[in-house]
Amino acid sequence: MKLPSDWSLEAPASCPRSIEEQAQEAILEKTGAAVESICFDGAIHRFRVDGDHGTEKSGWYVLFDDHLPAGAFGNWKQGDRGYKWHANGIDVQANKTELEKIWRQIFKQRDEELRQRRKLAGETCRQIWDAAPEADETHPYLQRKQVRNHGLRQTGDGRLIMPIYVGQELTSLQYIDGEGGKMFHSGGEVAGGYFRIPAGDNPASATRYIAEGYATGASIHEATGCEVWVALNAGNLKKVGEFVRKALPEAALCFVGDNDKSGVGQRKATEAAEAVSGKAIIPPELGDANDYAVRGGDLRGLLLPEKRRWITPFSRFREQPQPIRWLVKNWIQAEGLHMMFGPSGVGKSFVALDIACSIASEAVKTWNGRTLKHGPVVYLAGEGYLGLKQRIVGWAAKKRLEELDICLSEEARDLNTPDGLRDTVQEIRELDLRPVFIVVDTLHRFMAGDENKAVDVKTMLDACATLAREFGCAVLLVHHTGVAQDAQDRARGSSAWRGAMDIELMVRGDGMEHIMLSQTKNKDAERQPVMGFEMVSVDVPGWFDEDGAQVVTKVLVADEGMTEEPEKPLTPNQNTALMAYIEAAEKCGVVKDGTFCGVSKEDWREMFYSKKSDGNFETKRKAFQRGQQDLVTLGWVEAQNDLYVPVGLWAAWEKKHLAQVKRPGHEGNVPGHAGHSGTF
Repeated sequence: MKLPSDWSLEAPASCPRSIEEQAQEAILEKTGAAVESICFDGAIHRFRVDGDHGTEKSGWYVLFDDHLPAGAFGNWKQGDRGYKWHANGIDVQANKTELEKIWRQIFKQRDEELRQRRKLAGETCRQIWDAAPEADETHPYLQRKQVRNHGLRQTGDGRLIMPIYVGQELTSLQYIDGEGGKMFHSGGEVAGGYFRIPAGDNPASATRYIAEGYATGASIHEATGCEVWVALNAGNLKKVGEFVRKALPEAALCFVGDNDKSGVGQRKATEAAEAVSGKAIIPPELGDANDYAVRGGDLRGLLLPEKRRWITPFSRFREQPQPIRWLVKNWIQAEGLHMMFGPSGVGKSFVALDIACSIASEAVKTWNGRTLKHGPVVYLAGEGYLGLKQRIVGWAAKKRLEELDICLSEEARDLNTPDGLRDTVQEIRELDLRPVFIVVDTLHRFMAGDENKAVDVKTMLDACATLAREFGCAVLLVHHTGVAQDAQDRARGSSAWRGAMDIELMVRGDGMEHIMLSQTKNKDAERQPVMGFEMVSVDVPGWFDEDGAQVVTKVLVADEGMTEEPEKPLTPNQNTALMAYIEAAEKCGVVKDGTFCGVSKEDWREMFYSKKSDGNFETKRKAFQRGQQDLVTLGWVEAQNDLYVPVGLWAAWEKKHLAQVKRPGHEGNVPGHAGHSGTF
C-alpha cells in the first residue's frame, strides 16, 4: 500500500507523543478542528468543524486501540471519503492486511452513519417545511434583491426557507437571512440538489434555465416567465443539468453562470452546457444575473435576444442593405471560415503571418492594396514557435513598427475535443482580448481524428464555428495539399472541407523566394486575381545566436509581376502536361546566351509519356496532344520558332530560373538553383 507523503511512521526520539496526541495532531492538520479528547473504542464520534452552527457537528472519527492503533476521520461538509490514520512506528507492510480490514470496516460504518444522518436530516427538513408559512413579500432579502417570492417559506425567526430536492425527494433546506447570509440544514444532502421555479402562464420561450442562487433564478424567471432550476452553487450546475437532461431529453437548456472575477462561474457554466448540449450565458459585467438586473441591465434582452427571421421577402431585404464585411477586402471575410492550403515548405505560414500581422497593426493601412479592418489576432501555432516569433519580430522591424496586437500559442490543443476547445476559449478569454482573427496553423496539429472522415471533419468545423461565434472573429485553417500528383490543386482530406469554407486559398511557390496566392473559392464575392510575393531577408533586431551572430529571418513583399491566373483550375491531364513541360525545360530546355528559349515538342512529349504509366501508345499520344493544346489555349505556353515557351502567370518567374538550371549538353550552368518544386 502506497502511503500519502504526509503520513509519519515514527515520532522523533527526542519528542515522544502518545497515540492520543498523534491522532489529535492529524485531525487538526487535515480538518482544522481541535478535538479535546479522543476515544479509541471503534465507534463514530463527532466534533465541530469550521462552519458548524448550533449543535451541528460535521467532523467525525473512528479509532481503534488494541495492538494496532489505527482509524480514520473526516468532515461530512467536505463530501470526501475521509483520511486514513495509524500510529507512528507501525510496520505498515507487515500489518497491511489488518490495516486494510480496519479501514474498510470504518468507511462502511461511516457510510451507514452518513446515510442515517441524511435520512434523519431529510425527515426533519420535511417536517420544518410542512409547518412553515409562506414567505412575506416584504422580506428584507427579497426587497434588497428586488425579486418576488416564488415558492419560499419562512421560519419563526424571520429567515427565508428554500427547499432542496435531490431527484424527487426533499433532502435539505437552505436558510437565508435578511442580509443574504445562507446556511444549509445540518446533515441534509445537497450534492446534486436543486430548487425549481415553474414556468409562468405565458413563458417567453420553452427554454429551461439553470442558475446558481435563488435571487439569480428569480430574476431570470421574472424576466422571461420561463422555468428555472436553482442549483445552489457553481459546482452543482453540471449535476443538475444532467438530471434535467435525463428527465427532459429534448429540452433546450441554458446555464446562466455568474461573472466571477476568478472565472469559476463562467467555467462551470460552460462545462455544464457542453456536457448536456446546452448553451451558457454570462452577464457582461462582474456579478450574477440578479446584480445585472438590479443595476439596470436588460436581462431579458441578454437571455432572449430578438429572434432573427430566417426567411425574408424581397421587399424587405431590398430596403436593408447587408454588404459583406471584410477584414481584408475580398480576401478575408469578417466572421468567415477560411482555409489556406499548399505543399509542405511552400511558404503557407509566411502568407498567414503576413495577413495576421497586417490585421494586428493599426499603422498598416492596406494589405497589398486591399483595405483592412484592424483588431487583435490570435495565432494558434502547432509547431515552430521559435521560428514564428523570429518572423513576427522581423515583420514588425521591416514595417518599422513597435507594437502588434497579436498573440502566439506555444503548444497545440485538439480543438475538436471538448477539453481542447474549452481550454482554448478559456485561455483567450483570460488574455482579456476579443480577437477579430484566429489562425490555426496547421489543421493537422489541432485536430484529433482523421481529416478524411466526415464525422471528424464535422467536429472540427463545429469547433471553428464555436470560436467564430464566441469571439465574433474570422478563422483561418492552414492545411496541406494531398500527396498524389493529381491532388496538388486541392486541400488534403475530405471534400467536406472545401464545402464548408467561405473562402479557400491556394499557395504555390518554388520553395525559395517566390510565392503565389490564389483563390480557389470565394463563396460570396468574385474570385480575385492571383497575388505574387517575394521573400526578402530581414535582421531580427536585438536577436543574436549563441555565437553572437545577427539572427536573420524572411518576410514577404509584394511581387507586382504576378497579377493574373488561369480562369479555371487545371484538369489532371493538363496538370501532367504542365509538369512534363517544366521537367523537360529543366533537363533539356534550350538556352542561348544565358537566356531560356523554350522546349521542343519532341522533348515535351517524351517527358509526358514517361509520366503516363497506364494506357497504350495511342492513348498516350492523344492525351499529350490534348494536354499540349489545352495549355496553349489557356495561355500557359505558346509556340515560338518550333519551341514552346512559358507565358502569362508564371512566365516572368519561370524564365528567370529555367535559364539557371544545369542541363547536360546544354548551355547554362548557374549554381544555386534547385529546380522547380511544385505545380501551379
